[in-house]
Amino acid sequence: MQLVRICNESAPVLIRILPRLQVAEKGTHAPRSYVDQYVPKRGRGGFVSQTLARRSLSHARPFAPREYVPGRASAGRVDPSPRGARVKRRNPAASASASGRASRGAASSRRGRSFVGAFIAFLLLGGFLGVLGWKLIETRSETRRLESFERPDLIDAPPPTFAPAFHDPRLAEILLRQAPTVGTIGIYVKNQTTGAVAQVNGERSFPAASLYKLPILAEVTRQIRLRRVALDQELVVGREHWVAGSGVLQARVGEGVPVRELLRLLVVESDNIAAMMLLDLVGIDSVNQSMASLGLRGTRLMDYRAGNAYAGAGPYVTTPEDIGQLLDVVASGRLVDAQGSESVLRLLEKQQANSWLAEGLPWYAKVAHKWGDVPGARHDAGVVFTPGGQYVLVVMTEGLDSRGSAGYIRDVSRVVFDYFTGRPGSPPGVGSSIR
Repeated sequence: MQLVRICNESAPVLIRILPRLQVAEKGTHAPRSYVDQYVPKRGRGGFVSQTLARRSLSHARPFAPREYVPGRASAGRVDPSPRGARVKRRNPAASASASGRASRGAASSRRGRSFVGAFIAFLLLGGFLGVLGWKLIETRSETRRLESFERPDLIDAPPPTFAPAFHDPRLAEILLRQAPTVGTIGIYVKNQTTGAVAQVNGERSFPAASLYKLPILAEVTRQIRLRRVALDQELVVGREHWVAGSGVLQARVGEGVPVRELLRLLVVESDNIAAMMLLDLVGIDSVNQSMASLGLRGTRLMDYRAGNAYAGAGPYVTTPEDIGQLLDVVASGRLVDAQGSESVLRLLEKQQANSWLAEGLPWYAKVAHKWGDVPGARHDAGVVFTPGGQYVLVVMTEGLDSRGSAGYIRDVSRVVFDYFTGRPGSPPGVGSSIR
């Protein structure tokens, strides 16, 4: 009975194995590992149980024998040569060794590429940091140079030598394109360093506004240098001098004010009473004659107390070209002498209520100027000093609204600065000098 039971249990296993053994006898051999998988293994307690054998069979993959092709090396196939049927197996140790060598080679290659990439990144980073440091040092050095820039002193420095004047058509075209569509503008530019001159409506007469105080300042300075007037000389503010408008002397009638203080009030406060007192001191005819001797043909000052003083353009008229020529004389040290010219520049450099020319310029530019503003007209005229040179700029406007005229003067000042420096925003003397 026990033998029958064993045969009954072994029958399903034999039924599965025998067909594969028959196929192997005809031309191929089943791998020994495959056959061993189905042979019940003997344990301590005898043969394995039928249940475990069934589990092994349920997980077994079907064996698909392949024909042997002579000359083709194939691992795990039977070689039916006369030497006997043997199964070619791979050497696990050799395979592991080859796999290890391949892995080590790939890892070494990756490490090499990583090292090259890191080296290139290091070079790029070092180059970037080097260029950045060089730029920072250069910028700091240039900033220190600009911070130490001061306007040349006409007394201590040797007399400046400027190039002969010539017309610059390109600059004139640029200024003409800047003209607004509403109102009238007048511009005069002279680069004292190179001699380039350009103007738009330079000879047109405009209401002088407070620019009429520049001829008064020049004539008083001339007479001081000729010792006809003393700086400490006191003048009394009279009722005949009283005039409305800008200034601080309206409440000081009857007080004595020295000429030195009157000159300061004339420029810094644009004081109209100070202008009347100084004009009476030197004489209005002397002012007109001195301006004519300097070549100012379109400038005329009249006594505001005259009956026809306010007929036409008013008692004080001038042109952009005339004011530009007057500033050119002052900036070149030719107003009597260097000391007289220097005293005028020092007054014009002082802080004033408005500075439209300077608003359009970089911080290192030095401007000596005088502004003027009356209903319907607004002007600003001055000398701009930069590390690369200096130039005279006069901008007059008529018929523009107050906000538009101030912005226009500021824009023209920046355009002229950019033109002379060669590139917008660059400090003169760095890469290019004033042309």
